[in-house]
Formats: sequence, structure tokens, C-alpha cells
Amino acid sequence: MTASEGHRRLLALCAAKDFEEAVTLAKELVALYPNEPAFWHLLGAICSQLNQLALAKEAFGKAAQLKPLDAVAHYNLGCVLQRQKDARAATLCFENAITCDPQHVQSYNNLATSLYDTGAVSDAIVALENALEIAPSYVDAAYNLARMLHETRAFSRAIRLCEQVLKLSPDHADAFALLFQLKGKVCDFTVFDDFERIKTTYGITTGAVPPFGCLHLEDQPERQLLRTKRWLGDRFPNVQAAAPRINRNTKLKIGYFSGNFQDHPVMFLNAGLFRAHDPSGFEVMAFHVGPNALGELGQKMRQVVSAFHQVHAVPDEDIARLAQSCELDIAIDLDGHTQNARPGVYAHRAAPVQVTYLGYPGSSAAPFMDYLVADRTLVPPNLRQHYSERILFMPGTYQPTDNKRQIDQVPTTRGEMGLPEAGFVFCCFNNSNKIGPLEFDVWMRILSKVPGSVLWLLKSHTEMQDNLRREAKARGVSPDRLCFAQRLTQAEHLARHRHADLFLDTFNYNAHTTASDALWAGLPVVTLQGQQFAARVASSLLKAAGLPELVTQSTDAYEALILDLARHPKRLAALKAKLAQTRNTCALFDTVGYTRAFEDGLQRMHQRYRDGLPAVDIYLE
Repeated sequence: MTASEGHRRLLALCAAKDFEEAVTLAKELVALYPNEPAFWHLLGAICSQLNQLALAKEAFGKAAQLKPLDAVAHYNLGCVLQRQKDARAATLCFENAITCDPQHVQSYNNLATSLYDTGAVSDAIVALENALEIAPSYVDAAYNLARMLHETRAFSRAIRLCEQVLKLSPDHADAFALLFQLKGKVCDFTVFDDFERIKTTYGITTGAVPPFGCLHLEDQPERQLLRTKRWLGDRFPNVQAAAPRINRNTKLKIGYFSGNFQDHPVMFLNAGLFRAHDPSGFEVMAFHVGPNALGELGQKMRQVVSAFHQVHAVPDEDIARLAQSCELDIAIDLDGHTQNARPGVYAHRAAPVQVTYLGYPGSSAAPFMDYLVADRTLVPPNLRQHYSERILFMPGTYQPTDNKRQIDQVPTTRGEMGLPEAGFVFCCFNNSNKIGPLEFDVWMRILSKVPGSVLWLLKSHTEMQDNLRREAKARGVSPDRLCFAQRLTQAEHLARHRHADLFLDTFNYNAHTTASDALWAGLPVVTLQGQQFAARVASSLLKAAGLPELVTQSTDAYEALILDLARHPKRLAALKAKLAQTRNTCALFDTVGYTRAFEDGLQRMHQRYRDGLPAVDIYLE
């Protein structure tokens, strides 16, 4: 076979998508013509298509060696290394490609992604700006730059870039999703009008979108599940999980997987659970799948587990294999569909039993997740059909807490917090994207009816403050009655709750960790119970804290209760006294009791598996 004949046959097989036959022929050709870079290049491309990444890496490496000034060879090698999660090696390849061809715009784009994965965000932004200087209409670079500017909180510029992407590519689902997130973070309420027009199709019949970004936009569990299924289906259409095996461990081996083993809300909640696990019955491991360095909390957590694996730069399938080699009985995913989540790990079956827990407030919609941890308030019988997993129903609340959290004791004044020294202080320390026009309407009516009162919010971004002040003025409320709290350490944040009188919850996406914080600090929370998981969490927490009377069922009831408490100081004082009296005995803050119940649930899950029985809903009384 001549080289030209082989080349024609190989291209024909690729065109017909007969990659199995093509890879066989490509191997024959590189053996016959080992110094021909084109054959090595084609072998690499075919192996990439077949997900044979080790051979693809070897082939593209050989092509680059034979033709060192070929930018495409270096670029393709970098793409394979990216898929193998070797960001540093990929960075070098893309830099080599740019040296060969300073106009190779795709290399700048992928270089940015690799730099971002190594933590060099500012350098990644420069690479994307270079790409857009060469090709101003390069959609991928514009979107990636918007995404990274989002990470650096340059929201206004990121919004403009998303809008630019959508002009160039009107069906760009990821840009739509990012734009919705960005507008939510700066409290641009036009996002709710935009969403209202497309809510029945967005992410369902249109392109798949990250489901987490939709939770604050509507309270509709059926559509949230459909979006999540679409998202999973697009990302993992053909993954075949390895057959699990029954482990015969003396102790139950459980592994917690998260991209947030640092000072993060999920870890603030989980710290007590990690500490309270019974070492006589459980061996606990941790798998850090995120790029972030461990903070003080993460370092403390590391000390209480039997093994800690930093696996951010490891492919999903290899993380699953590592977990299998550790003989895990249960894999517990703490991320769901949040940032740094790695659902592909569980698609490859990290453990015989797999559980989605805490980090994502809703169904994973993943056929490879066996259980979801919830409670009867979060998932009542009439809403059960909106969750694809079997459910572990915890006896009090699904949410763990750490009853050893310290509250700073350094005295502070209202003035030091940027608050007026007199007057009723309503607060909401939820992230800004959770605030929508419906609850803001109610809050402004309340301020109008309670003279001298202020609303204390968590400072997010200058544009967020400007937008909310403008919205307040449009509703007849002085913008000066909005106060904004700086970010503090956890202990200082808990302490400042003493300067507030009442916490007002958001609707579609409730206070979760922030509600737990408020209650631990002695501040009552008023919530409106919704339909989806994210809209029922505060109700679950209040019931577990012994304060079900603070759960309302309509916006009118929510507003009326808040006004009643603001106008009757003795009723509010009685609630605070009740919370103070029961704080150390209620279900919400019983860290050890919660942990024992959770362990019981894990044992029941795994016993069913060992008995050869399918997963079922488990009710813990």
C-alpha cells in the first residue's frame, strides 16, 4: 500500500465514521511510514474520537516531534492533555502552538482554559483578550472571557460579553445561562421578565443549560427536573458504569466527594458531621475534586478523615477507579450540579451505593445516583415524582449543622455595622441572585409600613447596590433605607446577627446555610414555603428548630407575619427567648444525634445492596 493510497482510505473511513476500522489502518500506516507526521496526526485524531487518550497523546506527540513547527500538532496534543486533566502540560503545548503561529486563535482560547485550571486566572483573561484581538467575533473566546470575568466579579463587562455572544450566536445556551446568573447577581430584575417569556422551553426543548442557574428564577420542581435530565443527557449520553462489587469491609467505608473542601458554606455545615462520625463503625475518606486550596476549615476536616485525596487534576474515570481501589462502600457527592461538580465520577460508579447530598438543592436527575438525602418537609408525597433518586428521609431536617461553631464575642455597635443606632432592622444575608422582584416588592411595602426601619443586605457588588437602591426608589422607599454588610469571617458574621431584629427569607431559593447561621445566632427567620427543594429548605430548618409558626404559605401571610412581629416587640422577644432556650436541644443543632441517624441511613442503604435488593425510599423516624 502506498502512502497516498493509505491516506485516501483512511480519510474515507473517517468520513464514514468507521473509527474502529480507521484506527486499525492508522496503526498499520504509522508502522509502514513512521516518519510521516500526517499518519501520526490522523491516528491521534481517531484515538481522540474513540476516547483512547493515551494513544492519542502518543500519536500527537510523535506528530509534533516530526514536525516541530506545526502549530496544529501542538494544539491537538494540548487538547488531549486537557482531557486528561494535565493542565500544566497542556499549557506548554498551547504556548508552543502560539510560538509556531502567533495567529492560532484556538490555541489562545484553550491556553486560557488550561491557565484557569492551574489557578492563573489573570493570565487566562489576557490569553482570551489576545484571541479576541485576533478574531473579534470568536464566540468561544468571548464566552470563556465572560465566564472568567464572572469568576473575578467583573460582572458588568461579563454581561456585555454575553450579550455580544448572543448577537453572534442567538442559540448559545451557555451564554444565556451565564447572562441569567450575572443579571441575578447584580439584581437586574429584567432577568425575571426575560425568563418568564421562555421558561416553558428554556433548557427543556432548547439547548441544555446548567440547572443550578435556574433555581432562583422560578419555583417549579417539574421543570427543574426536566432541565437537569436534559443537562445530564447531553453530558453523559453513552457512559457505561463499571459493574459494582460487594465489599465485605468490617467498617462501612464512605467517601465524601467535593470541590469545596475549604471555607465554604457546605463545609461549615458538614464540619460537625465529619467530626462526629463513629470511628468504630465507619471509615471516612475525602476526595477533593476542586482546584481551590484548603482553608483553615478544610485543614481541620483533613485531620479527621482516614485518607484525603486531592484529585482535581485527575480524569473522572480515574477518580472512580481510585475510589474503587479504596473499596468504598458508599460515595457521597456534596456538589450535585454546583461549581466544580464532577458528576462523571459517579457515572463511572465510584462505589456500589452513590448518594447526592447537601450541596445541590434538588434532584441530580442522574440514573447513576441511587439516593438523595432529604426530609418530609422538603419532599412531601405530592411532590415526590419530581425526584429521580430514592430518598433517605431524615427524621428532623436533611441539613447537618455544627454545634461547635464559635460566635465572636468582641463587642460591636450598630454604627460600626453601618446601621442606624435606632429603628427596626430587617435583614437578609442571602446571596444577591436569590433576591427577586416579588419578595423585594413585599420588603419595600414592609419598610413603608414600619417607620424608621431599614433592610440590611449582604454586599455583593457595586452594581447590585445601585440596582436595588434604584428599585427601592421606584417603589417609593428612600434608597438610604437599604444598608449593606461587608463580608466577614464566619465567627464575626454570626456575631453581627445580634444587631438585626428579624431575618426575611427569599422565595424561589431560600436561605440555607444563612438560615442555619441566623438561627444559631439567635435570630428568627420568616419564610414562605414553596414547591421545589430550594424553596422549602428554610421551612425544614425552622421546624427542626421548633419554630414552625414562622413558616408561611402565601405572600400575604408572609407579609402579615413580618409586620405583626415588627409591630409587637413582645411577640418577637418571646420567639427569640424560645429559640435561645431550645437552641442546644432542638433537632436542628443536635450534631451527634443527626450524625447517628445519618449513619443509620447509610447502613440501611448498603444492607439493601448487600442483600441484592433494589434501592427504596428509606424513612428514619
